[in-house]
Amino acid sequence: MSERKHTPGELKRCAYHVATNDIVVASCYPNDYQYNYVVRPKNEDECIANADFIIRACNAHYDLIEALEEAVFNVAKHGEANLSPAPKMWLGKARAAIAKAKENEQ
Repeated sequence: MSERKHTPGELKRCAYHVATNDIVVASCYPNDYQYNYVVRPKNEDECIANADFIIRACNAHYDLIEALEEAVFNVAKHGEANLSPAPKMWLGKARAAIAKAKENEQ
């Protein structure tokens, strides 16, 4: 894997912000007009839920990709031709998810 260009460290929530190593990497505050948001959260609960979702997804990202790649490798090494339709479909979805997660990876 190439060197990661994103801010290193485990993400944590600090009020309405997502931070790592005392650096705010995302703000989920409802009335923070310093930033342009695609979607403005409706209330405090949604702000906290958004921040927590970002944190869970980012902190688990590399572990999930590694586990899924290992599962795909182990299933595929036994020969895809011998698989029934359900595992073939699962394998296709797994490969698509890996590709999506690694798209534009930096």
